[in-house]
Amino acid sequence: MQYSRLRKIISETNGDNGETVTMSRDLFMRLLEAALRAKGTFDEKYYLSRYPDIQDAIRRKMIPNCASHYYMTGYLECRVPAKIPVDEKYYLAENPDISNAIKKGTLKSAQDHFEVSGLSEGRLPNSDFTLF
Repeated sequence: MQYSRLRKIISETNGDNGETVTMSRDLFMRLLEAALRAKGTFDEKYYLSRYPDIQDAIRRKMIPNCASHYYMTGYLECRVPAKIPVDEKYYLAENPDISNAIKKGTLKSAQDHFEVSGLSEGRLPNSDFTLF
C-alpha cells in the first residue's frame, strides 16, 4: 500500500473516537516549515529590525540566516514574521481589555500590543487572520 507508512504515525487514543496523530519531531518541523513557507509572509528586513538578537546570532554564525531561524524556532517562540497590519476597530472590539488600556494610556496602540504580546496571547489582528 502506498500510504502504509502513514499508518505508523496514526493511533486512535482519544476517548471521543477521534484520532491522535503522532509523528517524529523532525517530520512535524518539516511540515510546519512547509506550511509557513507556503504562506509567504516572512519579511527578512522586518524580522532583523524587530529581533536584533537574530542579527547577532547570524553574525556569530550560530544560525545560518533569519528565515531559517523563524521556520525552525521563531514561529514556536511566537516571533512575528512580518509586519501584520492590525484592524484597530476589530482588535479593540474583540479585546476590550486592550481598548481600556489604550484609553488609560498604558498601551500605545492595538498594533503595538499585537506585535509585543498579542500574537503570543493568541489574539487575532483581523477577522481573516491565519499564519498558514
